[in-house]
Amino acid sequence: FYGAFTGHNKRKIAQELGPDKFAAAVRDPPPLDASNMYWPGNDPKYAHLAKSELPFKESFEDTMRRVAPVWDESIWPDAAERGLRVLVISSKNAIRSLQMHLFGIEGTDPVKIDVPNGVPLVYSAGCISLEVCGHPEDDDAIEAGRLARLNMGIDG
Repeated sequence: FYGAFTGHNKRKIAQELGPDKFAAAVRDPPPLDASNMYWPGNDPKYAHLAKSELPFKESFEDTMRRVAPVWDESIWPDAAERGLRVLVISSKNAIRSLQMHLFGIEGTDPVKIDVPNGVPLVYSAGCISLEVCGHPEDDDAIEAGRLARLNMGIDG
């Protein structure tokens, strides 16, 4: 989540901060205050956790550290063993983190990885690069994958 910016209009914050400061804030946002209604410590469903275990923000690097092990140790082994398809519905940062992890993308600003709203990105186990796999007849999905690669400076 976006720390102190959680619950605020992202476009408005981007205008107030300017592009450079906004990009930095997306990667590592300022923390929430413990009195903020969005802090997990104020949500009864987290009452079983110690307050010290609850985050006040989540940087992109925090997201990477959280997403990769869950994929590697739980989701992928279970799906592969049982022959299941996996549907991932998540935040843009979690999807970006997963893409960077799966395809070994380093040295790219995560904000430049375009994760389009409402456009499914379909990958198969045989994908070894950031490309949309499995549905060659889906021109919209193929174009979304091509644009994602171009936005990251890959393939062009």
